[in-house]
Amino acid sequence: MAKTKEKKNSQAAAETAAAETAAAVNSEKVADKTVGKNVIRFPKRSFLRFERYAKVKDLLGAMLDDDKKYSIEEVDEMLIKEGGKK
Repeated sequence: MAKTKEKKNSQAAAETAAAETAAAVNSEKVADKTVGKNVIRFPKRSFLRFERYAKVKDLLGAMLDDDKKYSIEEVDEMLIKEGGKK
């Protein structure tokens, strides 16, 4: 029974990693002029799939625009201001 649960957990982790990798491939890198580094931006649908944001999925759905891309830092900052995370 423990092996079955472990197998399901590893399969779920692999699926999550695959989804995040696919989202990263479909995202765009934009130069962050304030820091001088590349920042990866994701569309709303990607954030709604990330396991990291599972508990605030509904809040993100209301906060983010469908046609705009966001960095993880931007979304985290928005959530902190809304009191939905951290």
